[in-house]
Amino acid sequence: MAYAYRHLADVDGIDIETEYAGDIWVAARLGIRVARAPNQTRFDAIGQPWLRRAVKRWARLRLGSGKTFGTVHIDVKALVWFSRYLCARDVAGNSEAAVNEPADDSESTEALSETCPRHESPANVSWASPRRPDRWL
Repeated sequence: MAYAYRHLADVDGIDIETEYAGDIWVAARLGIRVARAPNQTRFDAIGQPWLRRAVKRWARLRLGSGKTFGTVHIDVKALVWFSRYLCARDVAGNSEAAVNEPADDSESTEALSETCPRHESPANVSWASPRRPDRWL
């Protein structure tokens, strides 16, 4: 069904505002050519609605200023991690003011994985593993 929708939308024309309003941006649907992956970026992993809206506005501004899609994708991924940090601090509300609250230094990566289980834990990322044989990190 999604395949048919994509092709019908291509024939009828793409509403660019609808594409930017979505939580998954596909470069080709936005009219952006990419030579290699990533060809999409996802905002649905950002748990706070106010942060998701701000990141989308910022990402669109960066694309409009000439940044590559891959660069913007990396920036969005960094803000997904920031969202996870806020989730671990129980800042899931609809207020940006909660970001300015003082942080507790006892927070760790375990707290992130326990509080926000739907996201990948930093301890499970292969490049961050201290047991890696080449030890380049």
